[in-house]
Amino acid sequence: TWTLPPYVNHFQNYSIFSSTTYNSGYTYSGDVTNPSLTFGYASPTSANTNQVYFYVNTDTSSYTPALDSLSTIFLATNNLGNGVIQLEWNAIHHPLLPSSSQWYKIYRASRYSSNWFLIDSVNSQSSRVSYYDTVPFCDTVTLLYRVEIADTSNGGCLSISNMAKPVGTTHETWSPPQAVMDTVSINPNGFVDISWSKSPKGNVIEYIIYELLSNVWTPIDTVKGINNTSVSLLFAKVGNADSASLSFVVALKDSCPNINPGALSAPQRTLFLKQTPDRCAQTDVLSWNSYENLAGSTGGYGIGGYHVYVSINGGNYNLIATTGRGTTSYTDSNLNTPQTRCYYVQVFDSIHHDTTASSNIVCYTVATALKPDYDYLNDATVVQNSSEIEVDAYIDTLASNIYLSGAGYYALQRSADSVGGFKTITTIPAPHHFTNHVSFLDNTANPNRQSYRYQVITQDSCYHNLDTTNLGQTMYLTAVGNSDGINTLTWNEYQDWYGGPQYYAIYRSVDGITYNVLTTIAPNAGTFTYTYPDNIKNVTQGQGTFYYYIMAAENSSNPYSLIDTSYSNIARAYQDPTVYIPDAFNPKGINKIFIPVGVFIDVTGYDLVIINRWGEVLFESNMPDVGWDGTFKGKLVEEGVYVYLLTYTSSKGEYFQRKGTVTLLR
Repeated sequence: TWTLPPYVNHFQNYSIFSSTTYNSGYTYSGDVTNPSLTFGYASPTSANTNQVYFYVNTDTSSYTPALDSLSTIFLATNNLGNGVIQLEWNAIHHPLLPSSSQWYKIYRASRYSSNWFLIDSVNSQSSRVSYYDTVPFCDTVTLLYRVEIADTSNGGCLSISNMAKPVGTTHETWSPPQAVMDTVSINPNGFVDISWSKSPKGNVIEYIIYELLSNVWTPIDTVKGINNTSVSLLFAKVGNADSASLSFVVALKDSCPNINPGALSAPQRTLFLKQTPDRCAQTDVLSWNSYENLAGSTGGYGIGGYHVYVSINGGNYNLIATTGRGTTSYTDSNLNTPQTRCYYVQVFDSIHHDTTASSNIVCYTVATALKPDYDYLNDATVVQNSSEIEVDAYIDTLASNIYLSGAGYYALQRSADSVGGFKTITTIPAPHHFTNHVSFLDNTANPNRQSYRYQVITQDSCYHNLDTTNLGQTMYLTAVGNSDGINTLTWNEYQDWYGGPQYYAIYRSVDGITYNVLTTIAPNAGTFTYTYPDNIKNVTQGQGTFYYYIMAAENSSNPYSLIDTSYSNIARAYQDPTVYIPDAFNPKGINKIFIPVGVFIDVTGYDLVIINRWGEVLFESNMPDVGWDGTFKGKLVEEGVYVYLLTYTSSKGEYFQRKGTVTLLR
């Protein structure tokens, strides 16, 4: 086939010439008399036995020499045995024409005139092209081959070779031998790299990889081509080599196809590295399984040993240790510098040291404890209406986060002495989240008997002390009721706010009903004990029990801009009752009721009885505000003298009894 020349109307026919020699010896092979045609037929010497060259000329008034020439594709075959056929052919033109495809397509038929199957394509600009075909037939067959190459001219056309038939037996008869694995290794990108030796047999078409799953060798991947002797498989396909050791074998498959289940390679297991870091001991113990069947050896005798590599803070990996083949652990010590250390282990062959397999990577962040920038005891305070003491501390947010290797624990220490004598009361774990506050509740103290000093110790996860807060000393308050109508209060100062207390507020309650601020007192530098006299002479109500507590308010000048408070225990002062008993009354006059008048009487022990001269009880009351109106059974008694008996108790529970007479006037 050819393309029309631009002067197609100026000639009468096309002349076709052929030769078995390039550019010489051309002979006439036929004419095409229609100048509009782009194809013609020639009958040269058989192109089934050799290569034939052609050119086309136009018959015009003057002779036009050949502008180009093309060759038929002559395909020759060679039976190499073991089911391998060599194909070799020439190019139709060298170099290929610009309109020519770059691909030779190879077709095969299993018998003469049967269907043709495309088996492969070859991209080549060479003048001679070769291809090796592995026969997929296990029985003797007659094979035919042909080669084609396409051209885009005239809407597309093909140059097709002769049909070639290999000489001799064309079938594959052997079974594959046992495969030999090289190594199974883990690379840091999440792949398992598996490699093996190339099969010595030429008709291997696939390598099959098996993994031991649930104690059964299960095929997981296939690698085609005899020269492909490695594969990288994602963890997602084979399992997570970061969490367990994985076992693999390789088998061969020939073109029959034959797979010998008894000819699996010796198994190999990935190196599974695990670590046991001990922050308190500053060590990281690395351990791994023994590698099996390195370089095809048995019993592990091919192992020369194990290299241990470390990378610090993402840097290059460097060798830090080499162990013998029987040692599968290593302890990395003196880990006292904050850093991230990543490890892997590599087994190496005893003879061929460059034959290696690597483990998974494990990383450990060495986190030495960070000393807090600050730790401040906010307050040590008595919990109101209880015998418990609450201690609160303001802590370094960074140091309280154990994931940043700061505080692991907070210990509360208490001392009942004025100096020293601290003992740990309780220890709590550091919060697992960012916080700037820890709180303790001490229910083993007796704040109603004495003052206590507290401090909070910041400890790392190994219970090593990192920092100590300021002291917090509770206030112990005493109150004494005096006979002169003065209650004397005494308490120790609060310690140890950085700015000290701004003031002390004194709270008082009569009979424990409602507390009100009695007064505030400014602190005096260097004053350890404070005293305040409370004049209660003007108090005319109540049963004589006075309750007090002290509130210390922190000065805002501390460096953390914190203002806190601390409360003392509740102290009680008692006043004895004072009772006035009139000696006469007139039910029809101004003083119509006979009633004792008193303060600080405990109503629970009150009893007033009126008796006439015959010993008859005329009146009795258990309520201090209820007196006798001079009647008995609804009638006013006679004027005269009557006996009273008054019983009452004080707020301290003391018993009092008074007896006398009262005159009823009419």
